[in-house]
Formats: sequence, C-alpha cells, structure tokens
Amino acid sequence: RVSAMVTSLATNLESPAERLLAIRAVTRNAKQEHDALGGDLIRSWAELATPGLVTTAARIYSKYRLAELHRPIFNLMISNVPGPRVPIYFAGAELVGAYPIGPISEGAGLNITVMTYAQHVDFGFVTSPSLIDDIDVLASLIPGAARELFEAAASVTESANKTRESAVVEVRGAATRDQNEEKTSAS
Repeated sequence: RVSAMVTSLATNLESPAERLLAIRAVTRNAKQEHDALGGDLIRSWAELATPGLVTTAARIYSKYRLAELHRPIFNLMISNVPGPRVPIYFAGAELVGAYPIGPISEGAGLNITVMTYAQHVDFGFVTSPSLIDDIDVLASLIPGAARELFEAAASVTESANKTRESAVVEVRGAATRDQNEEKTSAS
C-alpha cells in the first residue's frame, strides 16, 4: 500500500517529549483526513496518470525551473517501508542488510527512507550536495536522536499511564461517592 500525508516535525519545540506529542497529534489528524478521503485515493490518481505523462510533466517542471517560482510544498520527504520481520534468503545466502533509497523531488532538499528488516531499522538519505554537503554528519546523528525519542516516548507513556490511573481513581471515587449519596438520600 502506498499512502502519503503532509505533517509537521515540530522542530520549533525544544523538548523531545513535547515534539513527540505534537507530531502524534498532527499525524493523528492527518490519518483521520486520509481515512476520510479513502486510502485508495493516491492509487486511483496514479492509475489516471500514465508514466509518459508523469515523465513529461516532470521534465517540463525541471526544464523551466518551475520549483524556483514558488515555495516548496515540503522540503523533506520521509518514507517508512516495513520489511520482513524474519530473515530472508536468496540461493541459500541470508540477506544481512537492506539499504533503502527514496526519491527526491524538485524543490525538496532531503529524502529519508526508513526500512525495517528482521531486527534492524535502516536509514537511507538522498540529497543534493549543494544543499547538504556532508550527509554523513546527518546520518551519524540518528542513534542519539533515536535514544532521545525512546526516552521521550517512555516519559510520555509513563505520564499518560499516571493520568489514566488517576482518572480511573477519580471516576471510581465519584461513582463511590454517588452510590453513598444515593444510600444517604434513600435512608
């Protein structure tokens, strides 16, 4: 299945936990909009556009440098490609790594493709050297950023669990108070 949504990465927020909550809220809304439009919308549009038409349109867009006439719709494309959860083999040899590469579009600066395979999560980066001259630096930041997000997710989950627990206690307490009040009024 192919699907797409435009979202914010909340890079204006300093706290990883706040960033994670903001991204979750925006993507939740984007998924609801996507579901309302129907998951097959992109596939239906793709069926209307022949490869020749798409190629011609892309060449014209690039030739006449139309991307320079407007702000980019987005400057980063991230693709999540779920791979097999178990090791796979070809002619008896185990696949030991998957190296994802995604497309970069005119006017966009960076494509990050994330692919899972067995117990791995692999990242692929595509950019223009005129925009990001040392992509290795960006790639080297992934492990630290992942740890930061895992910690933020744990704190957000812990906080949500405490909130749920206190809400349950409050609801149970209210129910108990209501039952006591009913008994008192009935007596």
